[in-house]
Amino acid sequence: MENSLQAMVIIQEDGLIFANSRMEELTQYSYEELVEKGPNWIKDFIHPDDFERVNRILIDSFENQKTPERNEMRVFRKDGKTRWVETLGTLVNFQGKDAILLVAMDINDKKEAQSVLIESEKTLRNVNAMKDKFFSIIAHDLKNPFNAIIGFSNLLYEAYDNFDEQQRKSFIKNICDASESTFKLLQNLLEWSRTQTGTFEYIPEVIDLSIITNENISVLKSSADNKKIKIKSSIPYNSIAYADENMAKAIIRNLISNAIKFTNEGGNVDISVRKEKNMMQVTVADNGTGISKENISRLFRIDDPYKSPGTANEQGTGLCLILCKEFVEKNGGKIWVESEIGKGSNFIFTLPTRKSN
Repeated sequence: MENSLQAMVIIQEDGLIFANSRMEELTQYSYEELVEKGPNWIKDFIHPDDFERVNRILIDSFENQKTPERNEMRVFRKDGKTRWVETLGTLVNFQGKDAILLVAMDINDKKEAQSVLIESEKTLRNVNAMKDKFFSIIAHDLKNPFNAIIGFSNLLYEAYDNFDEQQRKSFIKNICDASESTFKLLQNLLEWSRTQTGTFEYIPEVIDLSIITNENISVLKSSADNKKIKIKSSIPYNSIAYADENMAKAIIRNLISNAIKFTNEGGNVDISVRKEKNMMQVTVADNGTGISKENISRLFRIDDPYKSPGTANEQGTGLCLILCKEFVEKNGGKIWVESEIGKGSNFIFTLPTRKSN
């Protein structure tokens, strides 16, 4: 036993009788130190969550002459750390008295690997469940604008002469609105799917947030003009961040577009920045409809995205905010919302100012 490559102990009903040197290597306790703990040594030695089960097995073995079953348990080392061990036992006669010989093997690395795999599987199941629900939402939201496009197109094709010029313009406007909505959705969906499959190229570099913001304001100016909304950026030139330029553009574009959507006619959208330690903190603020506290928690959830029509009845899926969160976190930043019903919303995100070590 002393020459065994495994930790071994002999236990009798009145306590520990023997422990080899491998047991000391496993637990950092010498045989003498374990014996000094007295009859309750096993209670101090075994993790509380495992003690009752292990103690019941030992009592059953002594009382019914039953070979102890293979068992896994956590034990406390002398340094206070916990290790997983697996024990195999057999009944023996030691110095004329019944005893149990236990062989203990360190399986801590195995249990930690199992724990990681179990947690990974759980996470993967949850992610897949969320994506399934998300795609069912997207499929539903894609059908609506296509129904409008197909419906009004058929009316124009089959009964063009039955409508006056004003009605035909109205149909065409509905087709344009539905087409634009569908294009935006597909654009965001494509970008999001590329992040999930790893095909969206991530190339962080030094970028100027003022330039990117002004470019996006120019792109979205017509949407703002339609609602007489003023967009203003107070981001100074040379506001430097270290991030992927395409992702940064998508973040700012989607947040400005979202602000326009939920701002009333004649409202304002303001974009500002401030430096916080090694991060640039960008705020896209509007004086629109605002969001309730219970709905703020749903804004970035893929399984239950918050959807609400805009002030001009613009439709959406909530995908643009999910995409913003993906891109912000990919670049090492955070995103959050401060909002109050009737007083508008502040969408705030951070990006690093330099390459992380």
